Amino acid sequence: MAGAVDTVGLAGAAALVGLEYDYLQRHWRAMVQGEGFPAPFHGVRKGQRPRWLVAALVAWMEARSAGQITPLRVVAPPQPARPANAPAAEQPRHSADRVSALLAAAGGQ
Repeated sequence: MAGAVDTVGLAGAAALVGLEYDYLQRHWRAMVQGEGFPAPFHGVRKGQRPRWLVAALVAWMEARSAGQITPLRVVAPPQPARPANAPAAEQPRHSADRVSALLAAAGGQ
């Protein structure tokens, strides 16, 4: 068929890149974010079956073997600075403090 696009599912993608099916099934999202693994062109939502373009997987393998792709360190986004006039965050109370507060509120010790 002229113009057909070669695609593979999880099993085909795992076989093509040399990974276990179960590993790829559990880790492909993290690999997309951290290792430049190609995102599937279809089936990215939970419960859907992902499909990859064979050409994208081959290009990723070639780039990785050439040393052009290295795993990235995922860093959490910075937290916004607290304004100077904002009240300090309340420290979580220890359970013994709560018991004492409840006893005092109930008229006990």
